Amino acid sequence: MRDKIALLERNREVFVLTAYSLRLLVLLAPVLAATELAMLAVAAKQRWFRGKLGGWWWCARHAGWLRGHRRETQRLRRVDDRQLALLLTARLDPKMVQLSWLIPLANKLMRVYWSMVRKLA
Repeated sequence: MRDKIALLERNREVFVLTAYSLRLLVLLAPVLAATELAMLAVAAKQRWFRGKLGGWWWCARHAGWLRGHRRETQRLRRVDDRQLALLLTARLDPKMVQLSWLIPLANKLMRVYWSMVRKLA
């Protein structure tokens, strides 16, 4: 199971780090960082912490490949930041994580944040 989680995390991180422009990554950084921290806590509680770190570790060990893959992905990209930002949702709806008391507050904050990001993208 740990290997499966590590692969899922690795693939998610590779996608985010290569598909989004540097500008959009900067705009998304607060949400991405907060989400990663929250998921680290969940991973520790639910005992898949090592798998989560495994995805990060893979990216760190393959940083050169990741840079090249990012360069190529950005070269091939045909959708601009504004179009991509419109596809992102301002609503958190985690099916695998039980955080029901926190989600309504987080969704209110996300709506405000996303309205700003979409204007800046």
